[in-house]
Amino acid sequence: MTEEQTISWILMALAMASSLETVDRKAISMVADSINHAAPTSQELELSIKWLLSRNLITEENKKYALTHSGKSECDKAFKKSGCFAIWKQLEKVIKNYD
Repeated sequence: MTEEQTISWILMALAMASSLETVDRKAISMVADSINHAAPTSQELELSIKWLLSRNLITEENKKYALTHSGKSECDKAFKKSGCFAIWKQLEKVIKNYD
């Protein structure tokens, strides 16, 4: 899996997991597992969370995470462009073009 694929996978999982409240890494991992039928490694989570935090797409408070306004906006745009089945691919494009 490329770095962009990994980050977009974790972003999608975090968006889904945190729709009602902030979530910890375990919750993110569980949703990521349901998306990809594989649990992310600690390194994949760490890389993705650091990347997303550094670009202000997510926030962290007390080791719990949620989307920022920008993160929610990017996820909403990706969903509108692609629907449920291709949102991960659309988020991968967002990640590639974010820098």
